[in-house]
Amino acid sequence: MDYISAIEDSLGIEAKKVFAPLQPGDVPDTYADVSDLVMQFGYKPNTPVRTGVRNFVDWYKDFHKWFRNLEGISNMKIGIIGLGYVGLPLAMEFGKLFQTIGFDINKQRVEDLKLGKDSTAEFDEISLRKNDNLIFTYSEEELSNCDFYIVTVPTPIDESNNPDLKYLINASELIGNYLSKDSIVVYESTVYPGATEKVCVPILEKISGLEFNKDFFCGYSPERVNPGDKEHKISTIKKIVSGSTSDACERVNELYTSIIKAGTFKAKSIKIAEAA
Repeated sequence: MDYISAIEDSLGIEAKKVFAPLQPGDVPDTYADVSDLVMQFGYKPNTPVRTGVRNFVDWYKDFHKWFRNLEGISNMKIGIIGLGYVGLPLAMEFGKLFQTIGFDINKQRVEDLKLGKDSTAEFDEISLRKNDNLIFTYSEEELSNCDFYIVTVPTPIDESNNPDLKYLINASELIGNYLSKDSIVVYESTVYPGATEKVCVPILEKISGLEFNKDFFCGYSPERVNPGDKEHKISTIKKIVSGSTSDACERVNELYTSIIKAGTFKAKSIKIAEAA
């Protein structure tokens, strides 16, 4: 009864108790003998039953909330723009759970991936071919009606050691043509603080005709990929996430939490995340 009353206290509701007569072989009381564990491993349990039950109930509540959120986003469509060493691993992970469009302007790169060939040597043919939710394409029309767009294009340094944002601008122009209401555009490309909202957002607004933080939203999550590192993969590296509003941040966080086993850290603003 101690367990039942502890669960009742933790949940704040009364359990419906049904008592059946003891059957042959049943015992009225049970206990666990941990003396061997104490002797061999120094195991000394010191958590009271009520504390342990409360901790479990709290964990279950969090898990149930996460699972319901995952159910709610399971029908999403995600567009990954750029299939290099950052975009391809993301597309592969999201493709395990969601309908994912992996887009790249390099037609040869796309055709190779369709055939199971990865020039970066990150994924083998079997891995590339068995991901049924993932489509590789260079057709822009495939990016229509995405709930999330994730931009992973390169931002090289020019001759003056300034970031060259031409690929970022091109990607923003492309997304602007297909951006729909309530969509979120997440940038992962390395930029200077303020670039997302000062450079990319105006392009998205102009081409789509939608209003930022009313019709669509943005986020930023700095890429954390070490090419060739087979041990520290994308799912095992903690991810910084951010959003243009608190709700957008939560949605971005829910999305990345679904694939990042190491967990996430929510930055207070896009600019802070860009500076990370």
